[in-house]
Amino acid sequence: MSQASQDLGLFLSLLHRFGIRYWLRHWPKLALLVSIVGLGTGAFLAIGLANRAATNSFDRFAQTVSGQSQIVVTAAVGDLSLNDLKRMRIALLDTEATLAPQIISSVRLATQSSPTDKPKDQSPVFTVIGTDLLAASNFLIRNDASSSFLETSLGTDSGGPLSESRKGVYAQAETSFAYGWDSESTLRFYLDDKLVELPWLGELPTLEGDRQAGANVLVMDWRWLSELQNKPLHADRVDIVWSDKLRSDAATEEALTLLTQANSGNWVIESQDQRQQTGATMTLALRMNLRALSALSLLVAICLLFQAMDSAVARRQSEIATLHSLGVSTRLTRLLWFADSLIVGAGGGTLGLALGYLMAQFSTKLVTQTVNTLYYKTGEAALTFSWSEAALAWILTVVFCALAGWWPARQAAKSPLIETMRTGPNRSTYSRSSYLLASLAFAILSVVAYKIPPLEAANGHYVPVGGYTMAITLIGLIASLSCVVLESAGAISSLKLGTASSLKIALSQFRMPVTRHRLALGGVTISVGMTAAMIFLIGSFESTVRSWITSTLQADLFIRPKAVSSSHDAPTISLETLRLISSKEQISDIGVIHMKPIRIQNLSTYVIGYDTDYINRIDHTTWIKRPDRLLDLKDGKTAIINESFASRFKKSVGDTVETHSPDGLRQFRVIGIMADYGNENGSLGIDQEAFKELTGETRPRAIALHAKTPDQIDSLAKELEEEHPGLNIMTNRWLREETLRIFNRVFSITYALEAIGLLISVVGLGSMLASLLIERRGEIDTLKRIGFGSKEIARSTLFEGLVLAAIGILSGLILGVCLGLILVYIINKQSFGWTLSVSIPWASLMGLSFLSLMGAGVVSYFVGLWSSRQPMQIEE
Repeated sequence: MSQASQDLGLFLSLLHRFGIRYWLRHWPKLALLVSIVGLGTGAFLAIGLANRAATNSFDRFAQTVSGQSQIVVTAAVGDLSLNDLKRMRIALLDTEATLAPQIISSVRLATQSSPTDKPKDQSPVFTVIGTDLLAASNFLIRNDASSSFLETSLGTDSGGPLSESRKGVYAQAETSFAYGWDSESTLRFYLDDKLVELPWLGELPTLEGDRQAGANVLVMDWRWLSELQNKPLHADRVDIVWSDKLRSDAATEEALTLLTQANSGNWVIESQDQRQQTGATMTLALRMNLRALSALSLLVAICLLFQAMDSAVARRQSEIATLHSLGVSTRLTRLLWFADSLIVGAGGGTLGLALGYLMAQFSTKLVTQTVNTLYYKTGEAALTFSWSEAALAWILTVVFCALAGWWPARQAAKSPLIETMRTGPNRSTYSRSSYLLASLAFAILSVVAYKIPPLEAANGHYVPVGGYTMAITLIGLIASLSCVVLESAGAISSLKLGTASSLKIALSQFRMPVTRHRLALGGVTISVGMTAAMIFLIGSFESTVRSWITSTLQADLFIRPKAVSSSHDAPTISLETLRLISSKEQISDIGVIHMKPIRIQNLSTYVIGYDTDYINRIDHTTWIKRPDRLLDLKDGKTAIINESFASRFKKSVGDTVETHSPDGLRQFRVIGIMADYGNENGSLGIDQEAFKELTGETRPRAIALHAKTPDQIDSLAKELEEEHPGLNIMTNRWLREETLRIFNRVFSITYALEAIGLLISVVGLGSMLASLLIERRGEIDTLKRIGFGSKEIARSTLFEGLVLAAIGILSGLILGVCLGLILVYIINKQSFGWTLSVSIPWASLMGLSFLSLMGAGVVSYFVGLWSSRQPMQIEE
C-alpha cells in the first residue's frame, strides 16, 4: 500500500474518531451551528434570487404578448409614429421578420363605489398592452407558431375575437376567474383621465413559466387602444419577431444592421440581450447595496462559526496534544479541523440553499415592490431557482467556514502538551496587544480605502469601491477596539462591590477573556452597527425627503389620473379636462407638469416640461445651483437638471445636453441644478412649449391647484371628484403622507435583513455563553457547593451577557454612526447621486439598543439557569 493511501486511511480514521463522533455526541450544537450558518447563507441567496427575478422581469409584460422577441425598437424621446413603422417595414421588407407594434399603459379597475372621502382609489392596477392582434393572428397561422400569447385557433374564426369590429380586452384565465369575467362581462377601467367600458373577449393561454408575468396584464388591439388615448396609430415600442423555424443569430444581426442604417437618430434599437441589460443597469445601485447588506448577515453568521470552532478547539486541546504525542503531525491535525469546518460549512450552505429559496419568496416581493415603485412596472416577478446564485452562496459559505476553522486549528496545533496542561482550555490565544496592532492596521487601511476612487458604473453613476472597502475596514477597526475595551471590564471586579457577588463573579471572567468572548462581542458589534447604520441612513433620508416635500408641495390640491400607481406610470390628462378644471372660479392659480421617458447617451432618464411662469411665481424648488434667471427657460434652448442627472451625465451649469428628436438633434444649455429625490435616473427640465415640440405630447401628467381661500379646498376637491371620476384629487396633506408611505415601502427589504443580523448575533451570544459554561462545569459545581443557588448562578451569567452585550451595543452604535456617514456621504452619493442632510434618529437607536440588550439578557439568564440545574460532576 502506498504512503498516500496510508495517509488517507489514517486521516479518514481520525476524522471519524476525532470529528464525526464528537459532533454526533453534540448534535444540538452542530444543528445550531448549521442552522445559523444556513440562515446567513439563506439571507445572501434570497437577495441574489430576488435581484435576479426583478432584473429578469424587465420587459416580460410585453413578451407575454409578442413571444420571445429578438429586437425591440423604442423612441429616444416621444412615441413611434406611423411613419416610423413604415420605415421599419421598408427596411426589413426582404427579411422574414414580423413587426409587432405595441402600446403599453396602465389602467385601474373601477370599483362599484368610490367614496369621495378617500383621495386614493385602492382598486387593482393592470398593465394594458395594445398590439396588432390581426397581424399576430396572421403570423401565427402563417408560421404555425405556438410560442406567442395567442393560439392559432383564435384567429381562424371569422368574426371571432380578432375581428376588427370587436373592441375589448383579453385576460389570463386565472385573472378572469379571480374577477368573475365571462362573455357577458363589461369591464370598467380608468384609462388616462377617463372611465372606459370594454367587453371581455376571451382568455389568454398561459405560457410555460409566464403565469406571473401575465397575471396583471390585459391585452387589446393597438389601434383601438391608440384611439382611446386620442393618439391614432402610435406605438411605444416595436418588437421584431421571427417564427421558430426562421429564428437565428444571423437573421437578428441582419435586421439590426438594416434598422441601424434606416435609423434617423430617434430610434433606440436593442437586441433582447441588450434589453435585459437595460433593466439590469437601471436597478444596479439598488441591487449592489442590497447584496452588500445581505453579505453582512453572512459575515455575522461566520463570526458565530469562528466562535464555535474556537470553542471546540479550546475544549479539545488535550485531545490535540495527545494526538501530537502519538506522532500525528500538526499538518494532519490542521487538516482534521479544516475538514470539521468544511462539514459545518457544507451543511450550513446546503441548508441555506433551501432557506434562501423560502426567504426569497418574501424578499422577491419586497424587491419587486421597490422596483415597481422606482424603476419600471414588473407586476409579480417570477421567482426561479438559479444554480449560479446558489453556487455563489454555497461556495462563499464553505470558503468562509473553512477559514473560520483553519485559524483556531492553526493556533491549537502550535500548542505543546505542557502548555495545554498548564493553561487549560479557557486560555485566550490572542493578547491585548494583538488587538491594538489590529486596530492600528485597520485604521491605516481605512485611510487608504477613503482614497480609493469609485468606478464608473453601467447606469451612469459610480460603484463606490472605496466606500465599501472603508466600511469593511471600519468594521474591523471598531470590533478590534471593542475587544481591547473588554479586558477593562475585568478590572472592575477588583473594586468593592458590596454583596453583589454574582456581578463580581461575572466581571472576573473578563480579566482574561477567552477568544469566544471577543467573537461574540464582534458579532453583537457588527449586527448592531449594521442595523444602526441603516437606521442612520433611513433617518437622514426621511429627514431630507420631509424637508424636500415641504418645499416642493405648496399647492392646495394635486391632480393626476387614477391609473397612476407609481412614479414611472405615464397616463395623462386631456386638454379638455384641463380646460374644464382651469375654468373653476375657486382656483387662484394653476400649474401643470409634463413628463416623458427619454434616452440620452443611451441611458434612460426623463424629460420634464415645466410651466415656467408658474414655477417662477411660486418658488417651490430646492436648488443646489439656482439659475440667475429662471424665465430664461422660455427661450426653448435652456434646461434645469436635477442632482442625479448631473451625476449620471457629468453635467453642470453652463454645459450643453444633446438629445435626439424626430426632427433631429436638439441642444439645451444647463442653467440650474435642483434637488430631487423622486428617481435616481435623473431628469432634464425644459419649458412646456419646448417639451411639446420635442416629444409631440401636449397633455400634462399632473396639475397643481391653489384655492382662493382655505375653506374652499374641500368643496373644490369634492366637486372635481364628482365631475372627473377618472382623476385622483389629492390634498396637500394626503400627498405628503403618501410620499412618506412610498418611501417606507422602498426601504422595507432592509428591515428584514436587519432583523436577521440581530437574530444571529443574539443566538451567537447565547451559544457562546452555553459553551463557556460547559467548560466551566468545575467552577459552577464549586459555586453550588459553597451555597450558590440556581438563580444566583443565572444572575451571574446574566451580568456576564449584559456586560458583553452593553460593550457590543455601544461599539455597534459608534460603528453604526461611522457606517451611516459613509452611506450618506460616499456610497449613497456615488450610487444614486443624491446629497442628503445628516439626521441621527436617537429614539430609534435607543430603541435598538434596548431591544438588543433585552434579547441578550433573556438569553443569558436562561442559559445560566439551564447550566446551574445540570447534575454535578457530569461531563458534557
